[in-house]
Amino acid sequence: MVLLKVWFKNWSSNSSPEGNLLPKKRGKPRFSHLANAEVEVRALVAEYPDSTLIELSELLLQRTGNWVSRTALCRYLQKLGLTRKKKHGTVAKLEQKECKS
Repeated sequence: MVLLKVWFKNWSSNSSPEGNLLPKKRGKPRFSHLANAEVEVRALVAEYPDSTLIELSELLLQRTGNWVSRTALCRYLQKLGLTRKKKHGTVAKLEQKECKS
């Protein structure tokens, strides 16, 4: 009986003040400098359409004062639906004349 009282006391003290017994979320809360920078990022991509992710990251640092990694910027651009693939110009193949041997 005493063990039951001790167990119940420990169990009830582990509950949150709201009375919720669900476990807390795991991990650290995520923070990003890009959370409120959608307008700036869209403007940079429109202004510099051929820039690389590193160049965009440096331009964003100059405009906002917040440094963002290349990976974070890539993920954010994907989230916004902005593709970063460049269209490479291709050289037209010359038609080869058939040689009769």
